[in-house]
Amino acid sequence: MSGGLRVLFANHNGRDAAGGGGKVLAETMEALRALGVDAEVTTDLYPDVRGFDLVHAFNVWPPETSLTQMRYLHETGASIVWEPIFSDLHEFAWAARAISRLDGLQPDSRDWRRVFAEMESGELVVDGMSRWSPNEICPGYLAATAEMFAMASHVSVCSLHEIGMLSRVAPGVRTSFTLVPHGVDAFSFASATARDFTDRYELADFILCVGSVEPRKNQLILTEAARHLDRKIVLVGPSHPSERAYLELCRACGGDALIHIDQIPRELVASAYKAAAVHVLPSFAEGSSLATMEAAAAGCDIVTSNRGSELEYYGDLVRTCDPLSPSSIRNAIEYALRDTRGERLAAHMLGFSWFRTAEATLGAYSRTLGG
Repeated sequence: MSGGLRVLFANHNGRDAAGGGGKVLAETMEALRALGVDAEVTTDLYPDVRGFDLVHAFNVWPPETSLTQMRYLHETGASIVWEPIFSDLHEFAWAARAISRLDGLQPDSRDWRRVFAEMESGELVVDGMSRWSPNEICPGYLAATAEMFAMASHVSVCSLHEIGMLSRVAPGVRTSFTLVPHGVDAFSFASATARDFTDRYELADFILCVGSVEPRKNQLILTEAARHLDRKIVLVGPSHPSERAYLELCRACGGDALIHIDQIPRELVASAYKAAAVHVLPSFAEGSSLATMEAAAAGCDIVTSNRGSELEYYGDLVRTCDPLSPSSIRNAIEYALRDTRGERLAAHMLGFSWFRTAEATLGAYSRTLGG
């Protein structure tokens, strides 16, 4: 049904254009256009939907603007495919506050170890929040998500894990959904070479984490877990000015073992995956991280958190860990280093592509329009 179809991508969060969500949007649009879809993108809160067959509303964050745009789109009577990229952030809302208890402490001191132990056990209560309480990352986040879910004509999710989280937030909503896995340009990462990165930085067989340096990505507990493994820990990604204190905490924890490299070209990131021994991303919340997909496509062993959708994407090829447990993260890394599955991962990722994502998205459009 692609021929002649006009679709408006409504991305209220234009600032996310450079992030993972922005890449999903851009790559999906490009693949849809290759299939003959006339796709446009707008960041207007109140977009003109006239002349479009449907609106593809993108992103649930931040909830204030996403809900404003969704209410407007619903009022227009447009057919809406909603791709929320939703994460239940209740644990992270607490963890981000708990991590701040490490500020000013000496790494490996008694107080430092006590904070980590209380975080892992869930004993630590911060600002009235515990690991187990129904926390919100910001007031009204879950109510806004439930309302948007109810207003959508159809939902596009990257995993069954994501639709499960949405259903728990809004158990009374029965909006239909389509599973649309994220894609990756597997060939470009598989064909990269390690030499470009190793020649430039004189690093090889290190522990790699690609992504913005921030509490949600959990580089601090990764560093705490890996700093005694006798390998360099390389963080590749920007640090927003608001997260500079977090980066400095990572540096204090890692000492000479930690190396931070800011944004580098895509080709050099691909080379870093090839040069690394393992890519580790123990996030508190992810849909399916594009960085992990890229690392796997490059044939790099992967360790991820057990809080996301990774088992749906990689099966037994991925090692998962508890993001709050340094010992769990360390054990998963050591397991990956002992028993490499890189070649199998690279072969597995050939089954993922942005063309496949676009085809699944077209299926969502067809179900929305009754085709």
